[in-house]
Amino acid sequence: MQANDYGRDRIHNRDLDEFMGLCRALAAKSALTQRDARTIDRWFSAHLHLEDEPLLNDIVECLGEVLTTEFSRDELGDLLELVRAFVGGDDPRKPMPTSMPLDYPPPVLEFVGKRYCLTGVFRYGTRRECDQATRRLGAQTGPIAACTDFLVIGSEVSESWLHSSFGTKIQSAVRWREQGASQVKIVSEDHWRSCIDKGAREQPIARPLVRDKNRTRVIPEIEERSTDTRDPTWIEAIVRVLDGAGTTLHYKSITSAIVRNRMRVRLGQTPEATVSAVLTTASKRPDGLIAKDSARPGFYGLRERSAQ
Repeated sequence: MQANDYGRDRIHNRDLDEFMGLCRALAAKSALTQRDARTIDRWFSAHLHLEDEPLLNDIVECLGEVLTTEFSRDELGDLLELVRAFVGGDDPRKPMPTSMPLDYPPPVLEFVGKRYCLTGVFRYGTRRECDQATRRLGAQTGPIAACTDFLVIGSEVSESWLHSSFGTKIQSAVRWREQGASQVKIVSEDHWRSCIDKGAREQPIARPLVRDKNRTRVIPEIEERSTDTRDPTWIEAIVRVLDGAGTTLHYKSITSAIVRNRMRVRLGQTPEATVSAVLTTASKRPDGLIAKDSARPGFYGLRERSAQ
């Protein structure tokens, strides 16, 4: 039985890598065609077991919409953005972590008493430095488990990952969440760092527990810090722009507003592509804040406004 399970896992991972190779080739294109969509559809038909892979749910769902809408250009554009999110970007020479499983909008990160797991390579510093920064705010860090509250994905891929843009920690978290066995939230390093920086300035910092010499209980040391502003996440910046506009906007206009108003310090090399990917993923979540304007390709608004 164990040998059979090992064989199934090996085949599953091999086929997942094969699909990732196909997606990397498609992600580098400026636009997908009907032929590209049919290629993906034929590939899934030959690898039906991967249709149940939680990381691919959004791609499978979007592919179905593409086929039922007779290859709408708008739907093909959404499919391309999801493919890019799965493989971590459109440049095969610079592999990046997948953004597919990230929570949108990013959740408020709590630290005191919460359990964190970190995966990937962090620009913030070494893994030890990242663990220490998290624990200083009162959280615990450790391996991925069903009881993990937050999984943080580093900004760069790790050579130890099983696949080029994600590893087994990400797979496990997504699978447990899909099965209802875990409520783990998955966030990016950028969101984690903004909350770490905010916590270091605004929130009381829980120092390592020390024993009170005059009592038997253990107490935390607390230090107050002054308040300051922080770099908002992409989804936060997008929501601010849309809320201020009061109407739907094209993703390029949203990007221009974010850049023009200096709403983020870290923009990356392709802010328009990032905004488009964030909007595409966020608009597909039924409980999300973002809604796509079905009448105008590339236009998005706040869900409540769009419903009016």
